[in-house]
Amino acid sequence: MSSPEVLPPVDWVAHLPGDPVAAFREFLAGWYADVPPVGHARIDAPPPLAAFFEAAAGRREILTAYNELLGPAEWEKDDSGLWRFAVANQGSWSALFDPAEEDPPVWYWGMSSELLPERCRLSGFLMQFALTQVAMCGPALAMGEIEREQLTSLLAPLRQVPLPAASHPADVTHHYVGPGLVVVLMEYPDGRFEVYCGSRWRSPLRLLRALDVDWDVFHG
Repeated sequence: MSSPEVLPPVDWVAHLPGDPVAAFREFLAGWYADVPPVGHARIDAPPPLAAFFEAAAGRREILTAYNELLGPAEWEKDDSGLWRFAVANQGSWSALFDPAEEDPPVWYWGMSSELLPERCRLSGFLMQFALTQVAMCGPALAMGEIEREQLTSLLAPLRQVPLPAASHPADVTHHYVGPGLVVVLMEYPDGRFEVYCGSRWRSPLRLLRALDVDWDVFHG
């Protein structure tokens, strides 16, 4: 799709790390300003999740484009006593929490034989969830492996999202943003780096053309 006259800014980053709810509200409002809300009733959920569903307003692009957030009617309690509230796009993991807490820890089931904790509580998880949806689903994308010496050039025009590294898609995953652009950088134990750059418009990807990267996918 054609770019708007002014790409969504990244002012919302200033709310982090202290107020992820305010940050994801601003991010979603700016990023999806041209996508009509479908409508959503208030839900009985921890405040960050209730706020996220309110901000998403039923839009598939936010809730189910890559991974999926489940509404309370779809939550399932597992043997640990926690409730499944989100699932991976291919069913490889479930995200669990205790809905009785205000901003509960988040745990993954399916990545190993044990429950694995996410580094952020629910509010931060939701901020990272929103960013990962964008980076993985675009609809304008650039993705591929990148060498360590190329990272400086890639990240120089971007702002790092000041939250702890996410545990998904890789165990060490960082998020970076620029106007109209979200970058997910995955670092692996063997020293490899994988990068996913997503936008709703092609023009923000143009800054990546100068990089000497053998992209697997490039829509810029």
